[in-house]
Amino acid sequence: MDESVVNVIRLRNMPESRRIAAAKWRRTVATVDWLTSQLPAKAKFQAYAFNTRARALVPGSDGRWLERATRRR
Repeated sequence: MDESVVNVIRLRNMPESRRIAAAKWRRTVATVDWLTSQLPAKAKFQAYAFNTRARALVPGSDGRWLERATRRR
């Protein structure tokens, strides 16, 4: 994984579609997916992202507890 300052800045300035396709972002999404799938069935949680400020990952869920979704496979 190349995380030089130059490449981080390049990726930051790319279109969103390119940023969300980046390996680092895909690993982050997979990690959050794995973590939430490990929660007990009746668990409630909150998920926030942060950079210069915190924000809820699920739009409109600020300060609300979320229920774990049941997956159908």
